Amino acid sequence: MRHWSATNRQAHMPVLTRIIGFVTTSNPEKAKAFYGDVLGFRLISEDAFALAYDANGTMVRVGKAQAFTPAQAPSWAGKSTTSTPPSGS
Repeated sequence: MRHWSATNRQAHMPVLTRIIGFVTTSNPEKAKAFYGDVLGFRLISEDAFALAYDANGTMVRVGKAQAFTPAQAPSWAGKSTTSTPPSGS
C-alpha cells in the first residue's frame, strides 16, 4: 500500500474503518442510566475500568474514574463575533 506524500499526490491516504469514542465518568451508575436507558446504547461489557457500549456500530468506552473535572472551554468558545452591542453603547 502506498501512502500519500507531498511528492506523490496520486497515492491514497489510509482510510479509517473503525472509531471508538472515549468519555470519562465518576458516577458509573448514572452513566449506565444515561447511555443505556436514555440513549439506548447496548452495553457490551463492564469491568473495573470501564463500561463499553455499542452505539449503532460505533463503540463508546466510558472510563471509570474516582474523580473527574471536565476541561473548560476557552473564554472565546461559542461566542458570536457578530453580536449586537447592548443599547446605549
